[in-house]
Amino acid sequence: MDNIEKLREIFLAEDVDSEDYEDNLRDLNELESRYRENENLLEWQQHALTQAVVKQAKEGRLEIALRLANDRELSNEQRASLFAKQDAMDWILNLASADPQKELENLDKEIENGLNRV
Repeated sequence: MDNIEKLREIFLAEDVDSEDYEDNLRDLNELESRYRENENLLEWQQHALTQAVVKQAKEGRLEIALRLANDRELSNEQRASLFAKQDAMDWILNLASADPQKELENLDKEIENGLNRV
């Protein structure tokens, strides 16, 4: 985040014309927002409760998949319910499998490139 402050000092300096200032401000705010979101996601993913939920979602998804594959006597309503639960498990797993660390590294590179342009 220190580099974002450096970018602010450079791209929001008093000598920047008003049109460029507005564009720079918008871009820097977006960059900072993306950075904070990824930091928060990384922190959330590493939390013990999140890891427990992910473990439970993996186990639940496996159990549901096996039941759908092996229980031929499920009604359409039961199948639909199991597929909905499976979709929910997939959503949790997709959210938890995002790679905020890589995104933070990419954002750091963008920031470094911005600083090197000056």
